[in-house]
Amino acid sequence: MYCNNCHRQCPNNFSSCPYCSNKLKTDKKKKTEVMESQNNKKYKISFKGKIIAISVVAFLLCITAVTIGLLNGSKPEMLVKTMVLSLKNKDANTYYSLYDEQIKKYNKDNWYFDDSETFFAMTEPLEKTIDFYTDKCGKDFTVQYEINEVIYIENEKFNEYCDVLEKSFSYRKLPTEIAKVDFVIKVKGSEGEYTSVYDSFMCMKIGGKWYRIYSSVFNDISN
Repeated sequence: MYCNNCHRQCPNNFSSCPYCSNKLKTDKKKKTEVMESQNNKKYKISFKGKIIAISVVAFLLCITAVTIGLLNGSKPEMLVKTMVLSLKNKDANTYYSLYDEQIKKYNKDNWYFDDSETFFAMTEPLEKTIDFYTDKCGKDFTVQYEINEVIYIENEKFNEYCDVLEKSFSYRKLPTEIAKVDFVIKVKGSEGEYTSVYDSFMCMKIGGKWYRIYSSVFNDISN
């Protein structure tokens, strides 16, 4: 701030010049306008930043929801898609996700010693299938599938499945729906072609998610 009388620089918080005692004029209006402008700018930046952050979070949540929907299966057809995906990518982790935690715990407690043994035992069919297709069609085999029919199990047969799950396999949370999917997998490679027919792919809905019924459960009911 400068004095209009002696033209010397004065401290901003002084009301009169310390050199000539002249009253200092402060442009309060301009100062107020500058402060308001700065505050508005900060507010706009902050608000814009929040909008961007919220948008990013919403996008990530959508991606997560889609991914979970794919892996867990919102319907029996999606469960088949997940199984084919595990075969196509030779991915044992995705194949393992086809089964619910209750059957994994039962197998671990009754047949295997730890999680790794349970994992390898339950994913062994995938490894054997990959080896089979490699032998028939070559290492470069590709996979396609086609669903023929989805049949929902009801009434006595549904209750029979639930009884076996509860009494023989210690299930505490029982399925709300059970279905059988008939489909084919067509495999092609540089060394040949092969078609696998699945006419008894059993799956069940627990806690809003579809899981494959483990083969021992299915065999126990069929016998």
